Order: sequence, then C-alpha cells, then structure tokens
Amino acid sequence: MRWVRFLILVLVVCMIDTTLMPRISLAGMRPDIALIFVMFISLNTTPVNAVPAGWLMGLATDVYSVGPTGLNALILSLCAGFISGAKDLVYKENPFVQLLLAVIVAIFSNGVYLTSIVLSPDTSVGSPGGVAFRMLCAVVYTSLPAPFLLLVLRLLKRWLGIGDKITLEPREER
Repeated sequence: MRWVRFLILVLVVCMIDTTLMPRISLAGMRPDIALIFVMFISLNTTPVNAVPAGWLMGLATDVYSVGPTGLNALILSLCAGFISGAKDLVYKENPFVQLLLAVIVAIFSNGVYLTSIVLSPDTSVGSPGGVAFRMLCAVVYTSLPAPFLLLVLRLLKRWLGIGDKITLEPREER
C-alpha cells in the first residue's frame, strides 16, 4: 500500500467529515465515513496493512472528536482487523454483504463509543432508551450509504496500490 497516498486520503476524509457531514446530519446523527473508509481498506488489503490503517484513521478522527483520546483509534483498528479477517469468508463485492458488514462494525463502533460516554462521569446523555435509539439511528445512517461509498472508493484501489497481495514491504518498480 502506498502509505503517503493513504495519509492524504485520511486528511481528505477528515476534512469531509468535519465540513460536509454536519450539513447532512439528521437530528445530530451523521454517517461515519471514517468507518466506511476503514471498511474499504480492510476489504482490499491484508490484516497487516488494515489494522495500522484503521489505527491511523482512528487517530486522525480522535483529533477532532469529543470522546476520549485514542478510543477511535482502538475502535477502528479492531474493526479493520475483524473485516480483513472476515473478508475471505464472504463475497466482498456483494452490496448486501457490504451492508451487513457495515451494520456489524457500526453496531460495535457506536456501542463502544456510546458506552464510554455513558460511563464517563463528566457527561449526562439521558435515558438508556434514548442512548439505544441514538445508537440505532447512527448504525442505520452509517450502514445505508456504505455499499455506494465502497463502490465509489473502488476507483482508488490502483492509485493506493492496494489489492489482495499487498504487504508493508516496498513495491518493486519495473
């Protein structure tokens, strides 16, 4: 994988997440495009590349998030490990499989994130039912656009130098 280009895309995703996503939020909920970007990387690379990529994307997300520092890095690296491990068991190009994977990792991601906020002594988030409803809305709003965004991101596979046989070792030029 071409890591410099990956880092450029991480910055682009962060800029989109902080500028465009608040404009399309519904009741404070917005799609987690960082999670969808990590899904794309994880579906197309080995776990050796996917987990550090998820950690870097999470670390960049932690810079502008309100949660505890490092939580997004942990969540996205775990999601990347799960997806890159499960990608050989499923047909990863099927939109329904992508939707199902998006639902699974969005439930995990939002569940861990909201649990950390609920357990934090500094915040009051309201009733448990309200937290569960908020999590359900976030899962749906992240999962529904995931297959479409993954299809669009497939155009970047060659530019990023990713595929099924990619390692951390430098690529040999011909």
